[in-house]
Amino acid sequence: ASVKNANGKFVAGSTDGVTAAAEAAVADFPADFRQAPIINGAGDTTYPIASYTYLLVYQDQTDAAKGQSLVSFIYWALTDGQSTEPALGYAPLPATVAQQALTQLHLVTTGGAPIWP
Repeated sequence: ASVKNANGKFVAGSTDGVTAAAEAAVADFPADFRQAPIINGAGDTTYPIASYTYLLVYQDQTDAAKGQSLVSFIYWALTDGQSTEPALGYAPLPATVAQQALTQLHLVTTGGAPIWP
């Protein structure tokens, strides 16, 4: 169904509409990642009901091998994996948000040492 957005335009739910909403809200994306749902963002093509999907990751991984696999997967998801998102029905992250997440990925450790230096 098409939903009326903040600009008064009716927009159908789509990855493009969610991407537009995320891009419109990127300037307000907080450093601590606690972004509220993206509701009624500005723009003619923004879908008015959108949100991010989050991963909760222990900063210190107790199993080094599992921690390495997790960090490798998240790295892929934030880089090359972004190109596969639309085919799976998800909207890619804005580049600045993906970069913020990559920066945080460097903080994941095992035994006190960074998994990805």
